[in-house]
Amino acid sequence: SFMNAHDVDGRSLAHHAAQQRDVELMRKAHSAGIDLTKEDNRKYTPLRLAASATADDDRTIECLKFLTDRGEYSTGAKCAALASALKRGNRRACAALLATMDSVGECGISKLGYECAQLLT
Repeated sequence: SFMNAHDVDGRSLAHHAAQQRDVELMRKAHSAGIDLTKEDNRKYTPLRLAASATADDDRTIECLKFLTDRGEYSTGAKCAALASALKRGNRRACAALLATMDSVGECGISKLGYECAQLLT
């Protein structure tokens, strides 16, 4: 069906909704049974796409919250999203993602944790 279709990059409706930070479209994708944690051909999850948005605004945070509340993301997927948010300098996205993790050390990358702590101070 259309709802389960993927483009040539392996991106589903959930990926596109996350990239656009469109929570309403993500709700529809989730209701249709689309996997919110699936990686595209470049190993990007919807969570990582949302975390690397160019805007670090309320829509981004709402999107990240929706995805982390409903998706069973692996530690690796959360760390990849955190690294993308950090690379963009998205302070609010970093804080939102860190709040979903037991500890920064969960990523096993002390430099990443240190950089996030610096960004948030």
